Amino acid sequence: MTFQVKIKTGPRVGDEWRNSVVSLWIARENQQSELVINFPWNLTAGSAGEDQKFGKVWLLPYNTGKSSAQSHQPAFTWYDELIISRTQIADPAP
Repeated sequence: MTFQVKIKTGPRVGDEWRNSVVSLWIARENQQSELVINFPWNLTAGSAGEDQKFGKVWLLPYNTGKSSAQSHQPAFTWYDELIISRTQIADPAP
């Protein structure tokens, strides 16, 4: 599967980037990407004096629907490639 995430920050107002948009496209193997999330959001910016930037990528597997009564072995996710770009990346060729 191929995942593409776009974060478009809005104007800084106080300690937030207001009217930002987070978008996620997913492509299954040999298929074109589909937009699955396009969500407006106010992103935390921290104090203006800190001048915080987006500079960290967290690639975490998690299941928010898991019952705390269930017990499982640790899970691992392998990533083949991470590309960071300012423009949209073409879908992988079939």
